[in-house]
Amino acid sequence: PPTFSPPSSSQASSSPSSPPFPTSSRSPPLSRGLSNAPSPSSLYAPSSGAVGGVPLTVSQSAADFRHLASDVSQIRSADLSRPFVPVLPSTDSSAAVVALQITLFPGKGFSVGMTCHRAVLDGKSSSLFFKAWAHSSKFPTAALPQELTPFLDRSVVHDPDDMCRAYLHCRAHSGPDPRSLKLPRFTSAPELVRATFLLSRERIQNLMQRAMMTKTTTSSSLSSFVLSFAHSIVCIVKAKRLSAEGVVHVGFMADARSRLTPSLPANYLGNCLIGKSAWMEVRPLLGEGGMGFAVERISGMMDELEEEGGRRLTEIPSTFDGKMEASRGVFIGVAGSPRFRLYEADFGWGKPKHVEVTSSASISMAECRDGSNGKKSKNAGAIKKIS
Repeated sequence: PPTFSPPSSSQASSSPSSPPFPTSSRSPPLSRGLSNAPSPSSLYAPSSGAVGGVPLTVSQSAADFRHLASDVSQIRSADLSRPFVPVLPSTDSSAAVVALQITLFPGKGFSVGMTCHRAVLDGKSSSLFFKAWAHSSKFPTAALPQELTPFLDRSVVHDPDDMCRAYLHCRAHSGPDPRSLKLPRFTSAPELVRATFLLSRERIQNLMQRAMMTKTTTSSSLSSFVLSFAHSIVCIVKAKRLSAEGVVHVGFMADARSRLTPSLPANYLGNCLIGKSAWMEVRPLLGEGGMGFAVERISGMMDELEEEGGRRLTEIPSTFDGKMEASRGVFIGVAGSPRFRLYEADFGWGKPKHVEVTSSASISMAECRDGSNGKKSKNAGAIKKIS
């Protein structure tokens, strides 16, 4: 995701005495790259070929920094942020793990963009790397704090149910070239727009009151995540003017580190996710009790995920037949998390002005820049313009 940061007045007019973005050697596995594994028991392996290192692009832009870094709820083209996100070098047989881009807006600020390969990093791991890089930039001689020090020992991952083999089987039947590491290129989509909305404590309370209008909704199920996601679903369904006779497919990802037995450290560097999805009828979402209906369904999905625990990881391959189910409706997903706390990534100029996920059409959530007053920032994913 790109982060947009303003320099201080003194830093804007003078060059720093040391490089402001020192490349860190504290996560060497990310510089190895990926390649197709020679063994049938694994899809990918660390690269020893040409694709390696962490590509870094430095550029300059005359774009409107204030507009790009704004957190107000203005609708803008989803394409505007994409020039500030790097392309990850990849081919069918090899790929970099991380690519970085620094863009200077002279006299106004700079952005830092990052693209990651999901074969290695999930959102939590990429956020950990980003914050560790920022910490090393601000404190070049200091050791990383424990929570930002990546845990790299994969031998602690126990697999008594041979889930690895089951997932490899799924992956092997997931498409025409399941071993390909090549990532799709961004294509211009002028019909897509994006906006950011801030949900204050007061607005969260208002959403809670609306949800409580449904008699079966209990306050114990009304977390900020549930309320924000439910509100987004209702708004998107209405904005898209979906037929009341239709359905929408909703889903979210959750960190699986704590769901394994034994659990993995919170700073485990890798891809460790579990997902949950369900179908929702459109008609109840359009009515007066639509908010409560969405809250109940999402809360139920979260309860099921907690009850299933690690069992969910072993059950997913058995329900996957190698083909995507024919879509019966629109998919509404959510990416990111306020727990990633990306607004803590301080390269030495203070907190970012704005953080967003540009490569996903899902809703992305993050904490508000001013986290002291209980606000949450919800960055709505790209949706088509409504004519």
